[in-house]
Amino acid sequence: MSFCRMSSEEPVVSDSTRRAIERGLREIEAEEQVCILYACESGGRAWDFPSADSDYDVFHLRSSARLVPST
Repeated sequence: MSFCRMSSEEPVVSDSTRRAIERGLREIEAEEQVCILYACESGGRAWDFPSADSDYDVFHLRSSARLVPST
């Protein structure tokens, strides 16, 4: 799984926040039996417009786990 910012600027996501986002994505994969193929920050933070109460918006593409070979 790959998590990236849509903006080309330096990342503003701390390592602990990145790990929390990736953990959440893995939980989605397990709970919904899907494979997340790509994920990126997509909200105001991605475009350098965060507000004081901004959360982290993550856009992701996923596929049914049945379509992905088991490892």
